[in-house]
Amino acid sequence: MILDEFATLQKLPSLISGLELGRSKGLCIFLAIQDVSQVARIYGETLHTIVNNTQTVAFKLDDPESQEYLSKVFGSREILETDESLSMGVEDLKDGLSITRRRKTDRLVLPSQFAVLPDLHFYIRLGSYPVSKSKLEWLNFEKRQDSFILDSRFLLGGNDENK
Repeated sequence: MILDEFATLQKLPSLISGLELGRSKGLCIFLAIQDVSQVARIYGETLHTIVNNTQTVAFKLDDPESQEYLSKVFGSREILETDESLSMGVEDLKDGLSITRRRKTDRLVLPSQFAVLPDLHFYIRLGSYPVSKSKLEWLNFEKRQDSFILDSRFLLGGNDENK
């Protein structure tokens, strides 16, 4: 099920149970939104339950609040950083090397990285798999038929042939 422009819909009480229980029954719900705060206004704290029960794909985002929220959703990593400093003295016995290790936490995707994504590029989080950056390839299909053909019988002035 695809719910495009999800934030424009009224509050759907059965959505939460569908997300929580439907996955084991084969239900897959795609929610497309432009702005996280739109959904937060409708669902309040339930927004976290919605996000935790969906797979997350994020294209270019201009809203700083959405960037910050999704950066947290994508998570962080802990790294061990090593710093070296070398001191040299006048005498041979005064030289020294100092190595310092410290733990550092970095976000997997910085909020600002959402703002600079090129068209059709996105970050994706699927279950227990690592967060990935990917892109869609644009397929330009040959035009075979006009997209809309106006039938003159439906014009407001009526059909000139019948006058």
